[in-house]
Amino acid sequence: MTMISRARLGNVNLLVADVARAQHFYERAFGLVMDASRSAPPHMLILGAPGCTLSLKAAQTEDVGKRTGPGSVELGFETQELEAVHAALTELGAFVRAIEDQGFGRTFDARDLDGHHLVVYTLSPENR
Repeated sequence: MTMISRARLGNVNLLVADVARAQHFYERAFGLVMDASRSAPPHMLILGAPGCTLSLKAAQTEDVGKRTGPGSVELGFETQELEAVHAALTELGAFVRAIEDQGFGRTFDARDLDGHHLVVYTLSPENR
């Protein structure tokens, strides 16, 4: 089995019905601040929190009432060993999508063995 070093939990994604409403709530309640360079309003915002980020993503209409609808959580894992984590999850029997290049770095989506959504990513040097 492929062995990897520890991955740091760097982001939690919340699927929400109204991104603007959720932004207002988390900014007012906890003092989180939007990271404009990594956000894609109005469908996705990233709020800075000490040691982690909180992403607010618009749940799709077809997601309502499913595990991926409002109230669901995605776990985002930041790693410098993206390919190794991809291989390890594949070997463990997780559902794993292909690695993609994004504006913030490289990423892939996966589902753990219970169906929870995982986002694994490596930030590009300018986004670290």
